Amino acid sequence: MMEEEKMNDYKFNVNNTNKKTDIIGIVTQWEFILIYVFILFNILLYILNGDMFLGSYRSIIQAGMDLSFMVFPMVFILLLGDIDVSIGSILCISGMVLGLVYEATGNTLLSIGLCLVMGMVAGLINGLLITSFKEISSVIVTIAAMLFYRGVAKIILDVRSLTKFPDWFGELGYGNYLGIPIALLVFIAFAIVFGLILHFTSYGRMLYTIGNNKDASYFSGVKVNKVKLITFVLMGLMAAVSAIFYLGRSPSVVANIGEGYELRVIAICVLGGVSTSGGKGKIIGPIIGVFIMVFLDKLLGYNGVQPAARIMAVGVLLVLALLAEKLGLREKKFKLKKLKKA
Repeated sequence: MMEEEKMNDYKFNVNNTNKKTDIIGIVTQWEFILIYVFILFNILLYILNGDMFLGSYRSIIQAGMDLSFMVFPMVFILLLGDIDVSIGSILCISGMVLGLVYEATGNTLLSIGLCLVMGMVAGLINGLLITSFKEISSVIVTIAAMLFYRGVAKIILDVRSLTKFPDWFGELGYGNYLGIPIALLVFIAFAIVFGLILHFTSYGRMLYTIGNNKDASYFSGVKVNKVKLITFVLMGLMAAVSAIFYLGRSPSVVANIGEGYELRVIAICVLGGVSTSGGKGKIIGPIIGVFIMVFLDKLLGYNGVQPAARIMAVGVLLVLALLAEKLGLREKKFKLKKLKKA
């Protein structure tokens, strides 16, 4: 009887220990750490800026939504082990097409449609170059694409700005529905769609497979080139969507819009736990990363930090996220020692 009681006590202790270990493992995951950081930024903003912060909470969220739509396909591209630094230029040239077509025709649907087509074509060109010239890395290809698309915009626009857009575009940037920013509702819808695609479809599984071992994927029958083409077209499409929401906040297209957006989007993805070497990452981390980046920018801006220094802060955040990846901090979980048998 005594031995049986000791064994029952041992099982009870082990079960409790396992439950504690599971809870600690969950609350110390990278995504939870990001939530703690986001809460910290909110607390700091409230302490330092009080009512001004509370009164502008919705506008703070709206300010970061225009580039947020590019985060989702960038997650897919990084999972492949690739990168795309041309997205700011694609945003620019897509917005330019929208502005030129609307100025010439006054047709909203045609303007938006051609804007989206322009983004997809630019993404398709990137994908075709990357899959056709495998010996050239995606960063080199997309740097060339970035310079080309930006150059086209500068040649066409020169010092001119396009300012004629549909009146309702302002609702995309500043409108609310039931007190919730419209841009945020659209962001949530895209987050659900891209999350389902990544985690519940064969296409999503292929992204992880290719990122972990491209050669093995190829010999296993995975259509690597097709997956890459689809992913880069998606990237171009979402850059065009971002152009539309950008114009909702700033209804003017000049040749330098979207500059630096590519670095911010990549920083958000890396901060969210997506590996730059491919094959690792989830959609939830970058979603939280979007809000961290927005609130960090406002925290610094509200307290007199100059724009150049805020860009430096993004760089520091990116370096810290990369260090966390290299040091394995994202995968670490606290472990409790198992109880010895009594």
